[in-house]
Amino acid sequence: MSPSRFFMERDQATHLEFMEIIRVGEPMRMRTKNFFILMLAVFGAGIIATTSASAIAAEGGMKIATMDLKKVLEVSSVGQTVQASVKKKYDEYQAKLSKRQDELVALKAEIEKKSTGVWNDDTISEKKRELERGVQELQTDTKYADNDMQEYQKKKVGPILTELEGIIDEYGKSHGISIILDASRGVLYQEDALDISADIAAELDKKHASGPAAK
Repeated sequence: MSPSRFFMERDQATHLEFMEIIRVGEPMRMRTKNFFILMLAVFGAGIIATTSASAIAAEGGMKIATMDLKKVLEVSSVGQTVQASVKKKYDEYQAKLSKRQDELVALKAEIEKKSTGVWNDDTISEKKRELERGVQELQTDTKYADNDMQEYQKKKVGPILTELEGIIDEYGKSHGISIILDASRGVLYQEDALDISADIAAELDKKHASGPAAK
């Protein structure tokens, strides 16, 4: 239900309808909650397909390993730093949007309460216009926050995944691995010994320990 339709029918609108309109913070919340899954889907699809790396499955002389990119980012200090940075920015946006949403809920309740016998027609009309402006502003601000969070996530995760591409390639060659499979994208079964995620996370942290930390 759009704001324009809501305010065309505002005299008949229920509190539930209003809540449906102003519950605009949820898309950002869901997207941020699934941050690493989404970023890996966008950036990580091609990293492992043609590279090689501790685990070893020998099949006719071919060594195979698996790695979970999501696990690497969760286990490594570098990935944890990025997660904390993204969560901090998200929490700031969410606090601001939630506060504004609560204010609009309160204003809607006040209009309903005082429209009979308390406010005159001019005051009621002004308060409804204020509510309309508030809903539109909240939707605009939420869309901006949503887009900004997506760009921020890409900015933070993109360089790490580029680094991982080189780390995985070097690790695979040095360990004589022929193929690395992405365990998060279709491996139905694997022995624990095949998972090199912890090793790759350690290599990523080692690289950053000798250079500038991720910001």
